[in-house]
Amino acid sequence: MIRKLYFNGKPIPFTEGERKEAVEDFKNVMVDILTIIDEISKEKNFSPQQFMEILDDLISAFYKAPIFLTHVNYVVKGKEYMPNNFDYLILYSILRHLTGKDNIGKLLSEERISVDNILSLLDGKNEEIKDDVQIAKKIIDYLRSRDISPKIKKVYKALISTPEDTRPGLNFTSLASHLTLTSLLLWLNESESIPLNYLRFAALMHDIGKLSNPEHHVKEVNDIFNSIISDAKQRGVRKEFLDELEKAKDRAYSHYEPNKTTELQQADRIAAEHQRDMDKVKTIVKENFKDVLNCYESRSFDCITDEIKYDNISSTIYQKLHSGKTEERSQPQGKPKGYIYMIDFPGVQAFINNFSKLPEISAASFMVDFLSATLPFIALDLKFRKGNIPLEAILSGYGGHSYLVIRSDLDPTEVKDTVSSLGGEIDIKIQVYSSPFFIGDHIIEYNTFYSIISEQSFLNRYSVDWKENILSYGLHKLCDNCRIRPAKNFSASDNRYLCDLCNLVRKFSEKRGFTARSKTEYIVGENQISLNKGIKDPSCYLTGCNADKGYVSVIRFDANDAGKYYGSSITFGEYIDKSYLLDYYVKESFFQEINKLYKEVNDDVLRVILGIQYLGGDEGLLIVPPIYAIKFLKESLSYASENTGLTFKVGIVTVDCSHPIQFAYNVSEELEEEAKIKDESKNSIGVLTITSGLITDSSFYSIAEEFSSTFYIKNEFDLMDEILKFLGLNSYAELKKIKDSNAKSDEYNKFKDFLREIESILSRYNQKKDIYDVISMIIREMNRVNSQDLKNILKLLLTKTSINDGDVRNRLLDFYYILKTLEVGSCKR
Repeated sequence: MIRKLYFNGKPIPFTEGERKEAVEDFKNVMVDILTIIDEISKEKNFSPQQFMEILDDLISAFYKAPIFLTHVNYVVKGKEYMPNNFDYLILYSILRHLTGKDNIGKLLSEERISVDNILSLLDGKNEEIKDDVQIAKKIIDYLRSRDISPKIKKVYKALISTPEDTRPGLNFTSLASHLTLTSLLLWLNESESIPLNYLRFAALMHDIGKLSNPEHHVKEVNDIFNSIISDAKQRGVRKEFLDELEKAKDRAYSHYEPNKTTELQQADRIAAEHQRDMDKVKTIVKENFKDVLNCYESRSFDCITDEIKYDNISSTIYQKLHSGKTEERSQPQGKPKGYIYMIDFPGVQAFINNFSKLPEISAASFMVDFLSATLPFIALDLKFRKGNIPLEAILSGYGGHSYLVIRSDLDPTEVKDTVSSLGGEIDIKIQVYSSPFFIGDHIIEYNTFYSIISEQSFLNRYSVDWKENILSYGLHKLCDNCRIRPAKNFSASDNRYLCDLCNLVRKFSEKRGFTARSKTEYIVGENQISLNKGIKDPSCYLTGCNADKGYVSVIRFDANDAGKYYGSSITFGEYIDKSYLLDYYVKESFFQEINKLYKEVNDDVLRVILGIQYLGGDEGLLIVPPIYAIKFLKESLSYASENTGLTFKVGIVTVDCSHPIQFAYNVSEELEEEAKIKDESKNSIGVLTITSGLITDSSFYSIAEEFSSTFYIKNEFDLMDEILKFLGLNSYAELKKIKDSNAKSDEYNKFKDFLREIESILSRYNQKKDIYDVISMIIREMNRVNSQDLKNILKLLLTKTSINDGDVRNRLLDFYYILKTLEVGSCKR
């Protein structure tokens, strides 16, 4: 049969064989998890209900694999701080069943919930629960292990690549989002009582048979359950726990029976109806493909057998559904059973700009996602008294904002008050916007939600908060770090007087962010690698040079038109898929490239791994060795672009490792924006190298204006390939060879010849500022030089000359900065 999921207008490649392999991996991992929970239960004396609660949350985490399976695998050592914000989300979701929410609440009863006290608790600093924390960390270690994490990825890829409905026009939402929404609706409908935990498991599993046997998925789901139960029984998992799985199996099977109306059947129907605008699809089919109209009748199945025809119909309907403003279906009326909240960390860039040292920037980046996604979930769950908030309630979470669905048991005012106060200790008011999500038997339309949230955020932007914090009366000493707030704390370690915010982030940086990552063991390929010594100066380490000096490349990237990409979603199912699949492919692209890098440069890969400060959704922040920066970003994002249909823009600013990082970070963001190729679907990269002085926004724009005829900035990824190829540096091994060679080596001298040639032409331009003179000199040099590779470089430079309405531009300065980035990355200065 033909079944493809259309993501962002193009089908996701995935084979039936891969789906069947994923099901086998799923069953094996499930049996392992059941065995692990059973072993824990012997010590903790679990009830069957607790057993299922942990199982439910772990399976739900599978469907959100991108948030906790990051760009590199690692081992969470028992006493170390965890490097990933979302590790704490998974840890809490397990801990609340081991320790109990009431007990966690009592431990926090005398304190305001904050970043500091929650992290201290989850790190196991409290004697009462430290053993439970270690148990939770062992479960996370299992999920992250070398053998298991690839299986979880394979399961997630199968779920996200399999359409919930195979018919064209109904095949742009996945099985993963359908199972998530079905379980979420089950929870939202259970407002009067605590939901049965095996019922939630049934919801998360009810259509899993569509992966391996779509024609007979009802029987297949039964077979998958039976296989898991049988293997778990052989492993010695206790009968009372397996009985819960039997109940879940019966509920999953019975939801197909036409004469029954069960809770699961109702949730499944509502989720399916929300994800399919059947009336609209039928209208398009009737107007364009009448011969297949019967495919959209009740229970029709697999009626288009020609693949070209299937692709044509799918693509046409997808485009028509997503073109222009979609007509909204009638919106439900009544009292909402659940609300959706957009939680936003305001001014992410301004917040990060408070800090000049790399460890502090890294810790601040960690805090942004923790405060906007993980901590709100924990704080609201601790307030929620009728059971637990399921992990399915997190529809998205990265980049300083998250979408969270909460049952109406918690009033929207209470939710907003609770979440907005979480940033109090760092003087940040978290923004919270809300919309009804589930009313009657209907989920609201995504574009209705989008309009409501957009209006609230617009109004908030222009509202005035008259509350004032009196910092001090009269004169006061300013913070030595931000130079804005009053200094109230003395930092003896670096002899600075700091405000509360800068002092808190400094303390965090001693154990989180870069510091936590530098003490972590990473799994790359078949190897476990880690630093064997401490890092005296993180910035100098990231230069890639074995000395206390050198240069680092500060890199910002994000996807082009991401707002349009998300905003064009028709249903929440499509939004969930877009959100997690983009996150998955960006992280997977870095995962694959890190493995390639390791094969060619061995332990040098650690400098890149530790240099990835933030990676989430469509954006990232890196501080890495310049020698690898251009190739690594180009290769990684090319893979992500190919699989998502989105393009990316990148800004790479290379500075001395002693340069204040926040200024380079600002400029990399400006450079990234300038690098965007408007009205064209191309990946692009802007490169700037500063070898003396301080780079700021204003000095960058001064350079761009003064050298506008030779500084193009909007460089296509393909250009990077061509330059590296002519330089003989199109592999990581060759780049490392240049870095490791001495200044008199043939390889380095050949590279320097290229740079000298570009420098001489640039020097001529600096004297005359005549672009025509530059072009004539390039032509003369092409005829003069003997090296064919150098001739090719000059020819390439010449072909990149553009004339637009008499305005002549060349990329001389772009070529110079690209070569200069490689030169300073070679550690010869």
